[in-house]
This record gives sequence, C-alpha cells and structure tokens, in this order.
Amino acid sequence: MILVMYVDNNGIRHDCEVLMHEFEKVVKQNGRITLQREGGLDWLLSVRYTYDKVTGAIGCNQEAYIDRLFVKYGMTNANACKLPLNPGSGIDSLPTPDVLDKVVMYVYASLNVELLYIDVNTVPQFRYSMNSLTRYMSKATPAHLAYA
Repeated sequence: MILVMYVDNNGIRHDCEVLMHEFEKVVKQNGRITLQREGGLDWLLSVRYTYDKVTGAIGCNQEAYIDRLFVKYGMTNANACKLPLNPGSGIDSLPTPDVLDKVVMYVYASLNVELLYIDVNTVPQFRYSMNSLTRYMSKATPAHLAYA
C-alpha cells in the first residue's frame, strides 16, 4: 500500500520500497507534481502525523504544539474540558474597560492567533470558542485572557 499525504509535495508513507519507486516514476513522468521525500513526516507545520504500520490507520494531532502553548502562556496547570467554551459561558458579560492594557491585548491577540491555527488545522471543534474569543481582540482584559 502507498499513502500519499499531499502537503507541500513531500508527504509519502509506504510499506513497500519497490512500489514506492514505481509510484515516484509514474508521478515524475506525469510531470504535474514534483515529490520530495522528507523522512518519516512525523512533524510538519506543528502537526504530528502518525501511521500505524499494522492497521494502516492514519492520524494527526497538535498535542506537542498545544503543550508548548501551555508553557508559553503560563497555563501548565490548565484544566482540559470536552468543549473549550460553552455557549452562555459568560464571556459576553465581562466588562470592557475604557482604558485598555496594551500588554494584555497583545498577549490575548497572540494566544488567539495560535488557537486559530489549531482550530484551522486539526480541531474544528474550537470554531464556536474562537468566534467568541476573537470578538474581544481589540478590547481584551485579564478576565478575557483567562477565558482564552
């Protein structure tokens, strides 16, 4: 079996070198794609791709990227929950100040951008949460940052 993950022309998994060479030859003759093998493709764009050679199961996650975010934003004691931000969670009731703290806004915006990256790449379940959080990009407070 050959599995091609078309990510920047370089993602190829295989369990038979002979078939892989035949496949590369056909792709090269076709001329539409230039494949570049880049090792096991375990990490790409902060996404970890896994391949079970026994079952053929393919998976991807951003656990290491998320773990780095916890450290970066001082959230190593964060409590994971099934749905990151429930509808009616109260973020809309948080007061927004007349004078904004630019440091808090910067950190809040930075964290939201990184969470959007996770949302777009591997965790679309964040969509509602990100919709709620990004509404406060220009008026975030420490309480908003705590929600994020």
